[in-house]
Amino acid sequence: MMVDYKRKRYGKDFTKEEIQNEIIKFIDNRNFSEFDNKPRIILLANGFREETLSAVLWLRDNGIDITCIKLEPYKIDEKIVIKPEIIVPLPEAKDYIIQVEQKKKTTSELTKRQKEYYEFWSKLLDEFKKAKPDVTKRSATKDSWLQLPAGYSYIHFEWCFRKKPAEGFYVELHFERPKYEDNKKLIKYFLSKKEELEKEFPEDELIFEENWGSKSARIYVKRASSNLDEENLKWGKERMVKFYDVLKPLLDEFFKMKK
Repeated sequence: MMVDYKRKRYGKDFTKEEIQNEIIKFIDNRNFSEFDNKPRIILLANGFREETLSAVLWLRDNGIDITCIKLEPYKIDEKIVIKPEIIVPLPEAKDYIIQVEQKKKTTSELTKRQKEYYEFWSKLLDEFKKAKPDVTKRSATKDSWLQLPAGYSYIHFEWCFRKKPAEGFYVELHFERPKYEDNKKLIKYFLSKKEELEKEFPEDELIFEENWGSKSARIYVKRASSNLDEENLKWGKERMVKFYDVLKPLLDEFFKMKK
């Protein structure tokens, strides 16, 4: 690829030795070491063998930021268009991969607040898994939020401590599909069920946010407390179980209608 690049740039072919010298010159550059502490690797190909993918997953498991991108060429009229597709980490497997990678980190690497979040999510996940054992295998994180799979790409449930739109502890369902139209259809569908959904949450205000961020949407309830305490543990577990029991069947219904 470097040969093709230099040929296009300079209008001539380069020998193998000239290409090697260019690479060596780049590596010997004193500025190179400034961004070599945490390398990020991106592999590009029109296909990947199973052995390669296994090695990539092993590297990710050991803390290396490495991505595989498949390039698919298409001819449109007289033009060649390249379509990139991320193979590893798969969008569908992102939650699981994050779980495995973060499980490798020890709490000794975390700040005091991160340790508090990690301990809180560990307890909350344990309680949630007792009630819903087949939903997730993921483990706690150091972040102020924690996602749970919904069974569909770019859609997930989430616990989150937020300061906006109001400070508190949130239980949410996110629609974050690449196309705004898809998220709009999803939130409109749930809005059509608003009355019956509100009856399922008599103690909470159920918020439907159609325009969240640039193109996403979400449904949430919140508790006006940011404390990492037993009350929020109990509330977070109960509301997420309820969210999953009530909203997940509607998600399934929506995607069945689309088929």
